Amino acid sequence: MSDSKVLAIVNALIAHIARNEDAIASGEIPFTLNPGCLRVLNHYLKDRMNTSTAMGVQLLAFLRALTRLRIESGKKDVIEDRVEVDLGLFRALLILELDCVKPIVIKQLSDLRQKVVQLVVTGCLNSLSELLDFEVDNAQEWPALSYLCCARNNIPEVDDSARLLVAARKIDLSHNLISSIKNLQSCYQLEFLNLAFNRVSDVSSINQMVGNLKILNLSHNSITSTEGLEKLYSLEQLDISNNLIASLSQVERLRGLPLLHMLWLKDNPVALVDSYRASSLSYFAKHARDLLLDGIETSSAESALMKQVRYEEEEDSAAARVSLSPRRLLTIDGVDVPSAHGGRGGSALEAPRPSGSAHKKHSRKKHRRVPDILDPASGSGAAVKADEVEEKMSELEERDAEFFRKVQTLREKGGPAWLLMLNEMTMEAPQRKRKKKKKKARRKKKAPPASIGEREHADTASTNGEAPEKAVRATDVASTSTGDGVAGSGAMSESS
Repeated sequence: MSDSKVLAIVNALIAHIARNEDAIASGEIPFTLNPGCLRVLNHYLKDRMNTSTAMGVQLLAFLRALTRLRIESGKKDVIEDRVEVDLGLFRALLILELDCVKPIVIKQLSDLRQKVVQLVVTGCLNSLSELLDFEVDNAQEWPALSYLCCARNNIPEVDDSARLLVAARKIDLSHNLISSIKNLQSCYQLEFLNLAFNRVSDVSSINQMVGNLKILNLSHNSITSTEGLEKLYSLEQLDISNNLIASLSQVERLRGLPLLHMLWLKDNPVALVDSYRASSLSYFAKHARDLLLDGIETSSAESALMKQVRYEEEEDSAAARVSLSPRRLLTIDGVDVPSAHGGRGGSALEAPRPSGSAHKKHSRKKHRRVPDILDPASGSGAAVKADEVEEKMSELEERDAEFFRKVQTLREKGGPAWLLMLNEMTMEAPQRKRKKKKKKARRKKKAPPASIGEREHADTASTNGEAPEKAVRATDVASTSTGDGVAGSGAMSESS
């Protein structure tokens, strides 16, 4: 390239810098170059004659103090993977953006790894390891990198190289081909994760990967269930719009997120349900007033509608339980006939009870009686009373409020470890329940066995169709035997 062309390019760059000096110097906008311009700039500043001029000195000082740089391919949508890019001039660089430029062509990438805090690479990656683990035999962590954006690439998975992101607080992997969330366990400080426009379908174990998240974007995926999201207790914003969530029960599962104040559910099948907003907000009880659903504040009309919707849902669920309650059938001449009542007795069509040992065996079998609510004789109706629904909602609200108070206390007193303490509490709760059950079972096993007299008395009562009386222990019989003997001798003497 002739000296005149080099000088023309340099003058154009200097004019661009002069127009945007403050914005570029502050990092508000990036200083943008393509590999060809950068090669010309390096060639010009390597000549000592040029750096001895006032213009050369000012240009060199500006580039050495630059903190944000963007490198673009010379041709639109054409990936640059051959021309070496020398960034030796940029000694203070903290933010690097590569658009359609392969990381492998960056000459100083190994040095930048130690100090760069923001890294954006778009339009050129087929895997994360191309960027993070570019030195296959010398894998090293990125100790200063707090923000990584690898959006709009062809990344099929979060591979093992993600373990090197030990300082990452924000990761953007949107517009890729990722189908599962994994290998993010080492990102202990991660608070923001964007996986929008991917192929994620299962989030059941997401809390094991990214438990400290505050903002999560999973929009435009193939998610059908919110299982796992309810354990991300530090979540403040959640976007699961444009997925395949079809049931309100999946929304209800999110009610226990104590810090959630922004939720997006639009463009899911569930959003087509009548009174979708009121139904969804009703699960969050008093917390619903502070919740932005789909970016819209809860109106006073929706607050009034929430209780009505909850009442109707409780009524529908009660009717569903009634329609599914089993009815006892009797067989008469080979035909199954429903009894007049769901319980024992009360029908002239019922077969007589078996007697003797057969009935004894039958009587020991536990039966779970389901009352037939549809039977007018039972005196029960299928409707759920409004005050019962109100009471149930109050209980749920109080339980949620108590949980939120515990979370607030943990945040105030636990410091950075509050989330770990909360997870331990939620894991210990079911364990305590299991221990109580085992303890109760052991107490039952330790109870003294019934005496022979007790068993004979119970067997006689069951044979005669009578309810067995309270068992009398052998010790009680022994303590009263003396009195019984005296009474008997008196009766004998009178008869004689």
